[in-house]
Amino acid sequence: MNSRHQASVDAGGSQAPLSSKSRRGPKSLPDWVHPKWAKTILPTLTHALYISKDPFEEFKSLSPSFIATVQKVFDLVYPHAMHDVTEGDAVLEEVSCQMSHPHELT
Repeated sequence: MNSRHQASVDAGGSQAPLSSKSRRGPKSLPDWVHPKWAKTILPTLTHALYISKDPFEEFKSLSPSFIATVQKVFDLVYPHAMHDVTEGDAVLEEVSCQMSHPHELT
């Protein structure tokens, strides 16, 4: 297991795991993710897509480069989250879904 863990401590000190087993959609993400999800995470990832040298390869869902990009953005927006973005992860699944269906962005 690597040095990161799949939970974060919110301002109140409680942990909220990032599990993909809950229902799909932004509501499946922990409350601490929501304030920056639609106004920071998604636009930043969209910008990364637009400036990508090879978007059809680098933004293939579940490709190593896509996962790395999502991880970089997540780390920038939530620097204290200590969360690994991995295949099957709620964050990655939600990003993949919303990047594939931009008309459904919330």
